Amino acid sequence: MRWMKHALALLMVMGTIPAPAAPAEPKEAEAHCAARVAELSASGFRMGWRFGFSTKEACDVGEGRFVVPPGSGGHEVVFWVEADRVVNFRLLAADGRALAEWSSGRGEWTGALQLPAGAYRVKIAAAGKTTGAAYFGLKGSALPDIPLDTARWQEMPAVPTAGYRWPFLLRVPAVVRAPFILVAPNNTGFATADLEILRADAANQGRSDGELAEALGCPLLIPLFPRPPQGERNLYLHALSREALVAPQEEWRRVDLQLLAMIDAAREVLAQRGTKVDSRVLLWGFSASGDFAQRVAILHPERVRAVAAGGFSWPLAPQAKEGGTVLPYPIGVGDLDGFGAAQPSAEALQAVRWLLFRGEKDDNEPLDYPECFSPEHAVLVRSRFGVTAAERWERATALYTAAGLNAEFVLEPDAGHLVTAGMRARVERFFATVVGIESQAR
Repeated sequence: MRWMKHALALLMVMGTIPAPAAPAEPKEAEAHCAARVAELSASGFRMGWRFGFSTKEACDVGEGRFVVPPGSGGHEVVFWVEADRVVNFRLLAADGRALAEWSSGRGEWTGALQLPAGAYRVKIAAAGKTTGAAYFGLKGSALPDIPLDTARWQEMPAVPTAGYRWPFLLRVPAVVRAPFILVAPNNTGFATADLEILRADAANQGRSDGELAEALGCPLLIPLFPRPPQGERNLYLHALSREALVAPQEEWRRVDLQLLAMIDAAREVLAQRGTKVDSRVLLWGFSASGDFAQRVAILHPERVRAVAAGGFSWPLAPQAKEGGTVLPYPIGVGDLDGFGAAQPSAEALQAVRWLLFRGEKDDNEPLDYPECFSPEHAVLVRSRFGVTAAERWERATALYTAAGLNAEFVLEPDAGHLVTAGMRARVERFFATVVGIESQAR
């Protein structure tokens, strides 16, 4: 793996190994572990695994896998244990080399590491029949590498001759209740074109989006599109930016059309398994994925039954002009012919159901980033529709209403740039209403 050509530097190690003491009972050890995890989480350890064990034979107790993206800087690692026998911790590189190792029956080890981009494993092994609890935690940029249930998930390879040059994940629920594919565009949050990282990110996304798809009884499709680095900037395919529509490279060209080809391929796979689904899909996304979802819905409304999208500061307007001013993409649809795209029909747009939402305290501002909007387009949005996102939200609502779209705009109170439990429940209820099933969300 090319990532591992870089050397790993152990910058600092700090640890405490208290004298052996009578271990707590299993339930007490679990409680102590939970309390320590909460403390570590509050201090920035956002990823990790808890392990509980009771009267096991000498064996590997558990394993966790994660992927470090490029340019992620330093990391802090913690091992914590409370057990009646010695437990061994090892942090391993992709080639099996031990990068950090510690053994104890009670205590905590912490270290600061410089982890190059790549795949890693943490393995925890008990020395004998053991009771207690253990934890591995990591502070810094990383993605848990979660194995997908092959009974539900399948990675479909890229088929350039069919119109898509990147793989996608397809999940089929235990019971298909609604004949629509739920499409959730991927969004790493950082620039990368490495498939291993894209897979790990999509697998993490699939945990929550898989729950939504299961609740709806819909197949789920997650594309593995890249966000290609380009010097100091990047090609923001994950947001379907303006540059995404004009990218000349074959593998990056018109990912919106590549997505439609993926949907057609997924429909064929499902049909071969005896499940027929509509040619129109349900689109769901947040932040850059929210941009992607609602922009695809504007560009290709004939292929969309409903879209729920949030976390953006300006939705693509369905108008070509406003007050005599041309609204170029991604502000509006005033110059789609320059991309070889047709103007969406009013009838097709009006047939789509829309749920667009944003947190009242969301301070994420895509207008400040040239990957999202050019400086000229940012000036146009602010001068025409408002300096603040709240002002623009009202103007966007008016534009969608004027176009006759069946759209609901929501400002979630006290919410920032994240999908709250209330938002997720709202999305589930929205899609359940669209497909005609009863929602269990509250």
